[in-house]
Parts: sequence; C-alpha cells; structure tokens
Amino acid sequence: MSISDFLNNCIESLMEIFRKYSPVIVPVLVLVIIVIINSINSFVNVNQILLHIPSISGTLAGFLFTFFGIFTALPDNNFIKVLKSNGYMKIIHITLITGISTLLVSMVLSIFGVLSYLSISLFIVGVSETMLASFYLFIVSTYSSKSK
Repeated sequence: MSISDFLNNCIESLMEIFRKYSPVIVPVLVLVIIVIINSINSFVNVNQILLHIPSISGTLAGFLFTFFGIFTALPDNNFIKVLKSNGYMKIIHITLITGISTLLVSMVLSIFGVLSYLSISLFIVGVSETMLASFYLFIVSTYSSKSK
C-alpha cells in the first residue's frame, strides 16, 4: 500500500466519521469558535441578543419543521433507499430533531429571561443545525430529483 493510498483511506475514514457525527461536531465547533472569538474581543451583548432570540428561534424552528415535512415527503426512489440503508436519513432526522428542540428550548428560556447564556448557546446550536439541515436538503433534493 502506497503512502497516497494510505492518506486517501485516512481522509475517507475521517470524512465518514464527520458525516456520521455532523449533528454533534458542527454545533460544538461553532460554539468553540464563538467562545474563542468572544474571549478575544467581547462582542456579545447578552441583553440585546435575548430580545431577538424568541422571534428568530421560532422562525428557524418553523423552517426546520418544513424541512422535516419535505424530507418525509420525498419520493421513495433508489437514492432515498440507499440513504435509508446507509443510515443517512437517520442522521438527517437527528439533525432536524436536535435543531427544532434546541431552538424551542432557547425560545422558551429567552422569553422567561432565565439561563441567558444557556439560551444563547442553544440558539447557536439551533442555528448551526439549521444550516446543516439546509445543506442536507439541497443535496438530497438535488440527487433525489436525478434518481429514478
């Protein structure tokens, strides 16, 4: 086995792990990056953010509910069957459920004004899950429409 084959296999293994655990990896990376940036240059005004979290969280949760409906209504073609057999549809559903639940909890916490930093953290997790779900929706709908 050559070095290039070995590196190729390592990269493929890492990409498979990332795909499988992306609903956890992406929000953690986003939270770590925001905490690092905020510790260097404090740009977060908690009171100002808490005023807008309920409306934005409700809107994004609505988008995720819509995405959930679109994913469940996709035609049962060969591409969707392969996604289901490989476990990718489960990953997509976990992403959607995690995003919806974190956004709704963040909305409730910010409405009542309790645990503000937890509310902001859950909001950031929900936003990152929404971005991930948008990416999944684009990829799955693109390839699903090309499959028979």
